[in-house]
Order: sequence, then structure tokens, then C-alpha cells
Amino acid sequence: MTPTHITNFFSIVNTKIKLVEEVRKHFGKETSPRFNSFDFWWIDENKVSEILAFFLNPNENHEQGDIYLTHFINKFELNHFTYKEGDDIKVTCEHYTNNGRFIDILVFNNRHRSAIGIENKINKSTKDQFNQLTDYNRYLSKLTSDNYSLIYLSPLGKVVSEDSMSKSEQELLLKQDRFKCLTYEEHIIECV
Repeated sequence: MTPTHITNFFSIVNTKIKLVEEVRKHFGKETSPRFNSFDFWWIDENKVSEILAFFLNPNENHEQGDIYLTHFINKFELNHFTYKEGDDIKVTCEHYTNNGRFIDILVFNNRHRSAIGIENKINKSTKDQFNQLTDYNRYLSKLTSDNYSLIYLSPLGKVVSEDSMSKSEQELLLKQDRFKCLTYEEHIIECV
């Protein structure tokens, strides 16, 4: 093979790769070619958080763009999360806070400095940590200048422990529309 043959070969390969990528972008919403359901095995609290984060992230390989995030924001009236198509959205699991805590899911819009924090509990018996939601609330407030929503996601019948956040703080945040208690049975399963 001559250098010209090698150059031509790689030029053809590069053209075909670009064509495949264009076809994937065009038909991605219908076919989701990079989606792999086997990525969701070993279901535990962290895996459920990863699944939710996957769908909320407009940049993931489900190829649906922001359809899930927009539906989630509108369905649960997350009015403190500012979002427009094309914004720089980062979705992380186990987001480290400045006081040694980890928010299960954080959806952050860098352009508008707004966030959705989700504390995920998949079992009724899972204990809330001392001041956990209070600390998350303070962190999100400081991070976004009060442009956030904090969600406590749990099975039906599980309530927020007053050790995690006092009733008075919960009531205040509920009035400010910054805190929501959602359940899998009443909210998430129907949403999916």
C-alpha cells in the first residue's frame, strides 16, 4: 500500500463515521441506538438514582434530549429551576457538598445557577441522617442564591424524619415551593 492508499482509506472511513453520526442524530429519538438496558442491573438505591439521573440528563445516550427533564420540571411544578433548551445542564449522582454530605441526584443549570436536588430513599426502613435535608437545603440555597428545588423521593408512607429536617423548616420550604415530597407509587411510576 502506498501513502496515497492509506490516506484515501482513512478519508473514506472518516466520511462514513460522520455519516453514521448524522444518521444517529436524525433517527436517535426513534431508535435510541446507544441505549442499553443492561446498564441498569444490580438495583439498589444508588442504581435507582443513576436511572433517574440518566433520564433527567438531556445529554445522555437515551437520545431524547430534554424531553424527560422538561416533563419532570413541568409535572412537579419545579418553578425555581430555570431551564431553556440548549442550557448547560449537568446531572450528577452522589454530588459532594461542602460539608461532607452527598446529594443523591443534583441537576444543575450553570447558565441560570439553578438546581434540583433529590434525596432518594427506596426503602421505608432506610433512616434519614441527622440534619441531612437541612444541610442539603443550605447547600442548594448558597449554590443557587435560592433558585432551587429540593425533593424527598421515597416509597408511599415514608415521611421525612424531624432529625433530618424540622417540621417548621419543611413547612416554610413547602410554602416557598422549594421543597417537595414525592413518592414512587403516586408520582414517579405514573410519570415514567
